[in-house]
Amino acid sequence: MRKLNVSIETEDRGFGESLSRAVVQCGAAVVGQGDGAGGFFMAGNADINLILLDIRESPDAAIGFLRRVKEGFPDMEVLLINRQDNVRSSMLAMQAGACDELMAPVDKKTLREKLESAAKRLIKRKTKSIFEKFSNAMVAATFAEAGEFETARDLMNEESSQEPENLHEDDIHDNQDH
Repeated sequence: MRKLNVSIETEDRGFGESLSRAVVQCGAAVVGQGDGAGGFFMAGNADINLILLDIRESPDAAIGFLRRVKEGFPDMEVLLINRQDNVRSSMLAMQAGACDELMAPVDKKTLREKLESAAKRLIKRKTKSIFEKFSNAMVAATFAEAGEFETARDLMNEESSQEPENLHEDDIHDNQDH
């Protein structure tokens, strides 16, 4: 899972550092850590494809941040970090677009499973079906037959540029080093 780029958003700096080490041990990359208000993410780091969002300390602020993320980046994977007794906030965050949830303290095996699931969802979302690819190729062929070579080429270039750039099925694996 070496191509999963994670931003950790938490007010608890010590917890964030521990979580960062665990994420790296699971095979993902931590590209930044914010204060829970989304400062690092909102700075525009385009390489992020998953946010670990701690909603334990300030759930209302975290859910507000989640809503802003989903408005601008509807396909962003946001994984909550919560505590057992915070069911209301968990439900609100899921309604706002969070994809899954981890309970603190975070178990490394569960973290790995959640990260792998998120990576698989990202790949599935970014990969077109064989039918869609074939359909687009046929449309381009129709334009080419009609003499609209530039339009056909543009369609095929658009098709090839929509392949996921940094996530591939081969990047998802279960490291057995835990």
